[in-house]
Amino acid sequence: MTSYHLLRREIREYIYDQGWPSLSKTQEAAISQVANSNHNLILSAPTASGKTEAAFLPAINAVNDWESGLKIIYISPLIALINDQFKRITELCHYLKIPVTAWHSEASAAKKKQLLAHPAGILLITPESLEAMLTLQPQEAQFLFKGVEWVLIDEIHGFIASNRGLHLESMLERMQHYMIDQPRYIGMSATLPREDSALIKNYFKNDVETVIIQDKTRNELQLSTDYYPIISSKYSELALEKIYSYSLIECMLIFPNSRSQVELLTVQLKEMAKKNNVDVNYFAHHSSLSKGTRTSIEQFAKHTKRGELFSICCTSTLEMGIDIGSVDSVVQYNAPHSVTSLGQRLGRSGRRTKTSILHFIATKPFELLKGLATIAVYHDGEIERFDRPIKPYDIFAHQVLALLLEHSGMTRERIIELNQTSKNFSWLERREIKGIINHLIKYSYIEDIGNELIIGKNIESLMYKGNFFAQFVTFETYTVLNDSKKIGELDFTPMIEVDQNIILGGKKWRISAVRHDSKKIIVTTANDAVPPTFFSDGGDTSHLVTQKMVTLMTDDLWIEALQPEMKIAIQSLIDDQVYPNNPYLVIEKEELAVRSFAGSKINRTIQLLLSIVDPDAKIQYYDQETLFEIKNSNNSITDLLFKVDSLDWEEEILYNFLREQPTLAIRYLSGYKYIKLLPFPLQLKYFIFNLLDIPAATEHIHIICSSLTHDNNQNS
Repeated sequence: MTSYHLLRREIREYIYDQGWPSLSKTQEAAISQVANSNHNLILSAPTASGKTEAAFLPAINAVNDWESGLKIIYISPLIALINDQFKRITELCHYLKIPVTAWHSEASAAKKKQLLAHPAGILLITPESLEAMLTLQPQEAQFLFKGVEWVLIDEIHGFIASNRGLHLESMLERMQHYMIDQPRYIGMSATLPREDSALIKNYFKNDVETVIIQDKTRNELQLSTDYYPIISSKYSELALEKIYSYSLIECMLIFPNSRSQVELLTVQLKEMAKKNNVDVNYFAHHSSLSKGTRTSIEQFAKHTKRGELFSICCTSTLEMGIDIGSVDSVVQYNAPHSVTSLGQRLGRSGRRTKTSILHFIATKPFELLKGLATIAVYHDGEIERFDRPIKPYDIFAHQVLALLLEHSGMTRERIIELNQTSKNFSWLERREIKGIINHLIKYSYIEDIGNELIIGKNIESLMYKGNFFAQFVTFETYTVLNDSKKIGELDFTPMIEVDQNIILGGKKWRISAVRHDSKKIIVTTANDAVPPTFFSDGGDTSHLVTQKMVTLMTDDLWIEALQPEMKIAIQSLIDDQVYPNNPYLVIEKEELAVRSFAGSKINRTIQLLLSIVDPDAKIQYYDQETLFEIKNSNNSITDLLFKVDSLDWEEEILYNFLREQPTLAIRYLSGYKYIKLLPFPLQLKYFIFNLLDIPAATEHIHIICSSLTHDNNQNS
């Protein structure tokens, strides 16, 4: 029997009415696996390949009794993705008369009450809303979840290697305690590294085997590359003209690498179109804009009429699988942070034609090389491996508080035994758990009443505006209003002051008032402005990409085949080298420096090791160019590297140094929301385990030093 004929009649009717020519390979395989096994599934397939239906169709088909409560939970990282999927799944479920409920901070309260009164059908929820329910309304969780048979997790690659994902992993285990039977799981992703299959399969903790179904099919790639250096302004005018020329013939997504660049490019493109009296729609789309603004842009793109052109300048907000219809091409403005990110972005184009069009435009030599290396790695079919946090003490501390809220207190021994009763925390040592408990008691996050532990008074500082339910750090933001209409939100920085002109939402504004009591910024239209400063823009440099950069830089045939202006740009990097064919040692602004060509984690470790061998030296490290310089030292940068290479490094050496220099670790740990819940020794351990990589860094330093020794000998 074919997979199609395994589906019940109503689902087949839906497929017929949708005009599907056939099921996709992923859908065929998923339906067959669900029908013929009890496995969990991970579905890995390109964007727009029908992964959502590949998960929902077999799960819905497998449920026999829809009258006895909620049966399927779908978990998504984004509210916008839930809203998008809600429309698609509701249409499918209409054929089977299955209710679908969206549950998040912006969802209908009436619909939530209706579900609680009569649990049924399918629930779409974010991790944060799930935590809020488990923590504050456990009786509702128990009532809703007892009959659940399936849990579907979208964009699972974004969860597996992040604190947010470890948090979700713990919640899934907590949620299972309220279910009569253990559910089956289906995860969905467009990008999964083959080497991490064991890690991926271990994400679900229901004692059932997990099978990965992977469709390696990719669209053909149509590529254009251009190099237009920045000469005097904050952007390259020639690069802007090139993007503008593409926008006149294609519907595009334009990806710079920061919200500031999104705003700057959007307003410049608008002005060019206005000057030339051209009817093209230009939008800015990022997380600081209001939900209404983002939604209207997404809906405009999805329902664009034939012949209507638009370009959306965006950040990673449009990397995820929100359905905006089909765009013709993607512009990557300077290098993306990773191959994974590039793959996600490319998946947004070519949905109809099966050909992804990428316009890569660079404005700096290093960005050019980095972007070309990223494209080359993508072409080779490689992506970055998952960098899963090791010993995430902060997640454990947070979950201790969540469990105390959920159960209205627990015995000390029950908390201490979580390393035996919870699969997610089996890595913890008993003494570590005791240390965390004592720290939480000391700072009044927990109160000890005999052998019973309950929530302490300082939990209120964590609960402010629902912040406790999320793992990501939220900065102090002010709402931007024009004539009472919300434009977006801004991180409060020194540039936020009256009469300052800013760009937001692709428009120019003058700040007419700043109301600190209500955290509001009132703006009026302006003729000139600059983009505001945003916190948390950027991303770690990929080691996979930087290693490819070295390969390309030393490949004479590759360089010779480049366009003349690109060859000149790459040659300028080569001309900085002290030794021919050695990319590591360079002269930067008449100073000796080392370009490590390593990923951010290795570079952070190198920076720390250099500081240990010369505590008085000022080690300057520029992540985007993987560049190290040294100031205030009698040693050269090469002297320090050779000294590092000559020593045996153990974790204890770094631990003792950081204990005496605590600000070094604290600076990097500021982005980890619940790190303050840990005693300082565990904070240092967390830093060493997760933000550094001693073996990889020392190996990389040895490679650099060996190359320098070889070139020194050659020249002598």
